[in-house]
Parts: sequence; structure tokens; C-alpha cells
Amino acid sequence: MSAVNYQVTPQSTSVVPGQTVAQSIDPSGGFYTLSSVITPINPSTHTVQASFFTIAGSSGVDDFMPTTGLGVRTYEDISILPESVIKVTFNDTATNEVTLKVSLLPSFVIPANATNPFQIILDIDGDAQEIQQTPQTPDGNPGIFRLSIDLSNSVPNAKIFCVIPPSIGAFNLQNTSAWNIGAEITQTDFTKSTALFIPNSQTTEQSPILGPGAVVQASQPTSCAWFWIVPDSGYTVSKYNFSISSTSQGTQFNPGPAISLPFSGNTTLSSFSANSSVNLNYNPGSIIQAETNLIGDLQPGSYSFVGFNNNSVTLTPPAIPPSTVTSSVIVNYNELVQGTTVSSYSSFAQILLVDTISFSDSYPANFIPTSSQLSTLQSAQAPEGYATSDWTNNAVLVILNGFHNYVPGANSPDLDIQISGSAMLADNNQSEEFNFSIQDIST
Repeated sequence: MSAVNYQVTPQSTSVVPGQTVAQSIDPSGGFYTLSSVITPINPSTHTVQASFFTIAGSSGVDDFMPTTGLGVRTYEDISILPESVIKVTFNDTATNEVTLKVSLLPSFVIPANATNPFQIILDIDGDAQEIQQTPQTPDGNPGIFRLSIDLSNSVPNAKIFCVIPPSIGAFNLQNTSAWNIGAEITQTDFTKSTALFIPNSQTTEQSPILGPGAVVQASQPTSCAWFWIVPDSGYTVSKYNFSISSTSQGTQFNPGPAISLPFSGNTTLSSFSANSSVNLNYNPGSIIQAETNLIGDLQPGSYSFVGFNNNSVTLTPPAIPPSTVTSSVIVNYNELVQGTTVSSYSSFAQILLVDTISFSDSYPANFIPTSSQLSTLQSAQAPEGYATSDWTNNAVLVILNGFHNYVPGANSPDLDIQISGSAMLADNNQSEEFNFSIQDIST
């Protein structure tokens, strides 16, 4: 039977043509033995054991442990073995490998004209078996998972930080069925930031991010994880510099309202209140403070945003033993938090990019780009008639609108959102607003 999902790798043994096996090979345990290793072609999907293989379909002498099924299968019936072979064993190693040992007749002479390598052909039946990846049954013990946002451009000229509002942390610590949420800092180039979610003492596979009974007002939907995009020194950022990739619409996704461009609007950011999980008072750690001076207290007020529907999120569930391999799948963000209703924006969950300063000048406070201007901004340039320094001292918040309804489940997957775009090189110019009047001087 030809191998389908396994392979045999011989281990080299030096012999002298024209000599007997006893003259060419040192004995091991009284036998003159050649060894090979049987392994699955794809160890992430298949496994091998000695019990999976036979010689010519015949029964051997088995010595397997009842608890693990591992052990040795031996063949010494020379009627089913090749000439010169007196014994064959399949030996488990417990490392997804089987050692194949072939013992030769001591008086067997290696032919003087033997080809190199000299082949001994065995009729091995059997195959590697597929690893059974039984879906994990929810048991009320969800695992730790991470929500990350990547600035996917090779040189984004900006950094991203996860800063959890203190009210969120305080709320979840007091709600034992909610998730403990914190920022995970990796001191690299700061182009990826991660929120870490740890199950609380009574968190189950049915617990949403903020726990059952959390109140998030429709007018204040910002919840759980806030990310800040901050320009590098000498650069400025606008919410229009960045975009979030869109999923292809299909039957596996909730398509939501079709849009060709991001849509704009205003969101109200408020201080902490009893019926809101929003707090604008941030206390960034020393690492973040050392990287930027733009993160600090936001003032309550109206802030402009650009929103994205149908954007994609990568889910990576943890490996299910005995497999150690994980695989990722792209899903729709709307599907991820299906059922959410946020009336201040739409009936669909969104990812919002929010400018953090209320501009005193009309530019860029009232600026809504055309398709051409948006393309220019997403190329890290200011449109004609504008200056990149119009956005001085601005940072961009990434708000996961409706995310409070997300239920991670027992097999809690890591989440990843890719944001493309780059900050703009500051040009040290400033657009000014001028008022013109026309006066009739003929009277």
C-alpha cells in the first residue's frame, strides 16, 4: 500500500559490498539492525503510531500500553519478510514519530555490485491518521484573548497606543462576571497595540465584554477599548489619513448598509456618569508618556468622526490539543457584535476614527473631503488649498462602537484590526479663513 499521509526517512548505515552483514555492521542487542523514521507528511493535521502500521497486512506481536496506546509491534515471520530480513519492529517515540527497525540475517552478503543506496523493500500497510480536532465544548472557563490594532503601512510615521478608560477598569473589577481589561505594551516600534482581556472569577462563555447588565447609552457608545493614533515628531494626523479594510460581502457576512466612502458625523464625548461607561480622564503609563505628549485628558464636547461599516477583523482561535497550529479567519465586524443597536450612528456596529481636538478655525473643523481630497489625504498629503499643519496637535481615537455587546465565548479568539494609512509631514503652514464682501460702488 503506497504512503498517502506518511513518509519514511532512512538513517544512513555504511556497509562494504561483498562482506556479510556481521562484518559490516556493529550488532545492537544481538541484532544487526537498520533504522528509519516514519513521520506524518503534515504533522499539524496527521499523527503516526506503531499500531497504525503492519507488514503485508499481517498481525504482529503487540506490546502496547493500555492507557496511551503506545508501544511496539514486532514481526519475526520470515514468510512475510524480504530475503535477508529476520525481524521488523515499529516503535513509538511519543513525539509523533515511529522508529522502524529492520534486523538483517548476520550471514547475508551485501552484493558486490549493489547500487548505492542498497534498497531493502518492505510491504508496509497502513497510514498516518488525521488528528481529530473536536470543537471545544464551552465549560464556563473562557480563556485570555487579545484585541490588537495594527498600523499596516510599512512606514506609518505614527504610533498607536491602547489606553483603557479608568472607569472601564473600575466597572469591570466590581462586576465579577465581566472581563478584566488592560493594555499590553510591547516596546518595539509601537505600530501595534493590544488590549488584554482576562476572565474574571465569574466570567462564563456567555459573558459579554462588560458583563451582563452593563449600561452603555446610545449617545455614548464608546466602550471597552480605546486606541490612540499619534503622529511621530514632525508629522500631523487626520482621521482621513487612515482607512480600515472592508470585507467582501457574501452569505457568510451580514452585509449591512453598502457604502463606497467612509461616512462622517459628530460624536459627543462626556465625562463619567452613573449610567455611562465613558471616562475621558486617562492616565497613560510612563512608557506612553515618554513617546508622546498628545495623550491626556480629553474635554467633554462634540468631536468629528469618520465611520466604517463592513470592515474586516481577523479572528485567531487558540489551538485545540493535540494540535499546536492556529488558523485565522476574516470576519465582518458587524457580524462579530451582531445584535447591537447604537441609535446615534446606525443600527450597525462600526469602527470610528475620531479627531481629538476641536479646531478653532473652520479649517479643518468643517472640512468634509471629496473623493479626490480623501484619496490625497489617504496618500499622506494635504489637499490643494489646505496645509498638513492644519492638524497640528491632533491625534486620532479608534472607537469600537458597539463592542460592549461582543461575547468572546469559551474558545476565545484573538482579534486583529488592520488600519492602513500614514501621518502627514508637517509643512508648518496654516490655512486661514477669509470673508469676502461685494460692494456696489456705482451708487
